[in-house]
Amino acid sequence: MDFCRDLLDIDHVVFRINQEAWKPLEEMPQVFATEWIDDVIKNERLFCHYQPIVDVDENIFAHEMLARFQNEDGSMIYPNEIFPAAKIRGRLYALDRVCRMTAVKYAAALKGGKGFINFIPTSIYSPEFCLQSTISLSQQLGIDPKSLVFEVVETEKVEDLEHLKKF
Repeated sequence: MDFCRDLLDIDHVVFRINQEAWKPLEEMPQVFATEWIDDVIKNERLFCHYQPIVDVDENIFAHEMLARFQNEDGSMIYPNEIFPAAKIRGRLYALDRVCRMTAVKYAAALKGGKGFINFIPTSIYSPEFCLQSTISLSQQLGIDPKSLVFEVVETEKVEDLEHLKKF
């Protein structure tokens, strides 16, 4: 950053993370400020809450696995903080994957009940490859993959509906 500021016309310097859109250099400090997300993902500092899904007679039909995140000191990181940070840093796929894998582990406690697992469709480029690790873990834990329902999160705008249909 210092090199660019000192030696270049920073109005013409851009960067990008992964294959995302090019951004002006002035947005780079946000990327550095969200570095903490790497540690949350690496150390899998998350757990799941079970949200019952009931039918019209109020019988539990399934449970949605809701990911919740923690700072190193154990304090809560709210979803409205963590997902934007992962997006800024280019870590949505990694966060989505660790959430899915944790949800499968929690689904094992349902003993055959249905578990709904959220996923971010814009973070998954190859559904047959990306979701295969989730299915593989469920099989290792003795969970029937048919008891898992993948639920598309509403927070991401899906531009390619045909891609989403492949899921």
